[in-house]
Amino acid sequence: MSGFRTIIIATIALVGVSQMQAAVAFAEIDRQWRPQLSEKILLLPPKHMNDAIEQDFSKSGLAQNMTSVETQLFDQVSAIGQLKQNLSRYDEQEQIEARHQIIVGKKTYIELLGQQIDLKRERLHTKLGLLKRLDRNLSSDTAQQKVASDVAQLQADAKSRIEGISSKLREQIALEPLTKETNFSKAFDKNMAAISALKDAIASHRMQSRLGLDSGATKSDMLRQLMLDTEADLALIGIETELLGHMAHLLSLDAMALAEDVAAQSFTVATKAQTYSSPSDAVPLFTQ
Repeated sequence: MSGFRTIIIATIALVGVSQMQAAVAFAEIDRQWRPQLSEKILLLPPKHMNDAIEQDFSKSGLAQNMTSVETQLFDQVSAIGQLKQNLSRYDEQEQIEARHQIIVGKKTYIELLGQQIDLKRERLHTKLGLLKRLDRNLSSDTAQQKVASDVAQLQADAKSRIEGISSKLREQIALEPLTKETNFSKAFDKNMAAISALKDAIASHRMQSRLGLDSGATKSDMLRQLMLDTEADLALIGIETELLGHMAHLLSLDAMALAEDVAAQSFTVATKAQTYSSPSDAVPLFTQ
C-alpha cells in the first residue's frame, strides 16, 4: 500500500510539471531576445564585448523562458528518479503502474528538452545576427579605418626614426672615452632607463592582459572570432537534436516492452505443458 502511495505522489509531481509546462507555454508569447545594444558596444575593449552581449541576453524574456524550462527539466528528472529508485519495493502490479509513469515522465522530459534546444537555437541565431550587424557597421566605417591606418603608419615611422637615432647615439657614445662623458650622454641614458622602466610597468600591469593589447586582436578580429564560436555552438545544437531522436527511439522500445508485460499478465500461462499417458508407459504392468 505504501508503494502505491509513493507512485501516486510521484505521479502528482509529474502531472504538476506537465501543467506547469502548459502554463509556461501559454506565457511564452513574445518572450524573445531583442538585443538592446547599440554600436556603442564597439567602444568597449575587445575582450569585454562578449560579456556585454551575454549581459544583454540575461535580461531578456528568452533567458527567463530558458531558465523556467530548465527548472521543469530538473523537477522532471527528480520525479523519474524517485520512481526508479523505489521500483524494487513495489509488487508486480505496482511495478507496472510505476513503469508506465516513468515512461510518461520520460516523454514529458523529451518534449521539454526539445523545447529547450529550440530556445538555445533561437538564442544563438539572435546572437549571430547581432554580431554580423556589428561587424557590418564596423566595416562600413572606412574613413575611420583609413585614419587609424594612417595614424598607425605615422606611429610606426616615428618609432623607426627614434630607434635609428637611438642606435646611432648609443653607438657614438660607446665610442667616446669614458672620461669624456657629457651632459647629453647622461641625460640620454637617464631618459632611456626611464622609458624602459615605463614599458616594463605597462607590460606587467594587470589591465594589460584584460584589454588584450598585447595579443594584437582588433575589434573586427574579436567579432569574427565570436561569430565562429557561435556557429560552432549551432553545430552542437544539431548533435543534441540527434541525441534527442535516439532518446525518443529508446523510449518507444520501453513502451513496447511494458505493453508486452501487461499483455502477459492478462493471461494465465502454464509454466509446464500437460503430458498424457502413452501405451509405452504401461508396458511394465504386462511384462513383470
